[in-house]
Amino acid sequence: MITEIFSDADSAVKKMTEDIKKSLEAFKSSGREGKYNLVLAGGSTAKKTFDHWVKNPGEAPDWNLINFYWVDERCVAETSPQSHFGIAKTHLFDPLGISEDSYFRMFGESEPVMESIRYESLVKKNVPSAGSLNIPRFDGIILGVSADYHTASLFTNNLTLLTDKRIVAVSSHPVTKAVRITMTGTLILNAKNIFVPIFGLQKREMVKSLVSKRAPDHLPAPYILNRARNAVIYTDCLD
Repeated sequence: MITEIFSDADSAVKKMTEDIKKSLEAFKSSGREGKYNLVLAGGSTAKKTFDHWVKNPGEAPDWNLINFYWVDERCVAETSPQSHFGIAKTHLFDPLGISEDSYFRMFGESEPVMESIRYESLVKKNVPSAGSLNIPRFDGIILGVSADYHTASLFTNNLTLLTDKRIVAVSSHPVTKAVRITMTGTLILNAKNIFVPIFGLQKREMVKSLVSKRAPDHLPAPYILNRARNAVIYTDCLD
């Protein structure tokens, strides 16, 4: 895990974008057929990232070379303000004119268990497998981290999903009990690159504990980041 510190969120997003572009160039140089497979997160950090990309098109990668997936989704309709896909559609895809055949969303309005099975099957079909487990390996995953150390929809009440043999599963928020669909730790940790933007002073103590590795290792975010093949935190939370 590498940590890069910036004075503001825009500078952090700019550097993360540069690293995504480098990863995309490596993909193109590899000669692999198809598109670069990038997983998006939801929430306020994702919205800030998307808005930066739209406002700074010269910094962005070639969107035509990328297929988009989601690390998790709330079980709501795409028109809900809580929908991770809805945020991406409104703040990224529609403004940039990104084609519908370039993104593969989780259907939050569908029955959760059946949707998790469908999405797992779709990922296995579309994304090349690699590694000792021979499961899909994404070229890049953008992960958000909350102040309570959850990432994706991996919470303290479903820690078994960190090592679950399935690659997509159903989870629920420990407080609100809201149902979600999420990639498991097993799939996330198989990614080639994990990009972790973390913004806001309210997350300062959490980031400090992650970077110093004082955060309990069994919690979702430290568990993932301490074991990731190549994870970089981009933050404006630290001095």
